[in-house]
Amino acid sequence: MQETIGGYDYRVWNIETIFDLLGRDSLPQDSLTMRVNDLIGYSFLLANTAAYETLKSRGLETVTNDSLRLAITTLYDVDYEAIQTAEKHLNETHNHLLLPYLISHIKLGVNRFSTEEVRKIKADQPFQQILWQIKFLNQATLDRYQNTLKSLEKLLRDIDRELNNGRF
Repeated sequence: MQETIGGYDYRVWNIETIFDLLGRDSLPQDSLTMRVNDLIGYSFLLANTAAYETLKSRGLETVTNDSLRLAITTLYDVDYEAIQTAEKHLNETHNHLLLPYLISHIKLGVNRFSTEEVRKIKADQPFQQILWQIKFLNQATLDRYQNTLKSLEKLLRDIDRELNNGRF
């Protein structure tokens, strides 16, 4: 999960950097080229739910601590589902809006944008609007991940405490 959080954090930073570069009078072409080329990637949740599915099949009441049982079900049935929904929306926007726009309007894969290409990108309001939307979606998903990680860390401490007290 930390690696995925790092990916989202990087993408938010990358877009903020693009906006910073576009706001400068003197624009380093190679920096903008690198940042725009880095817009291509995205992340997604790979949650191992096998233990949770086993627990559900054996009966959630196996966990006798009510607050612990609620925390476990909330993590899998609410938090992970919310992340997957946010990622689905982000990936659809990425694949159906950002990527087609980049492919049709911006020369990707070059080592350095020409001066004319930089001027074009700087004046391209639709591109900047798409970037704001992608940044917002990445930030919202990053926030979900960070909150879920905090919940997961607390849950693991609580499970460990229950196991050490022999109450599991």
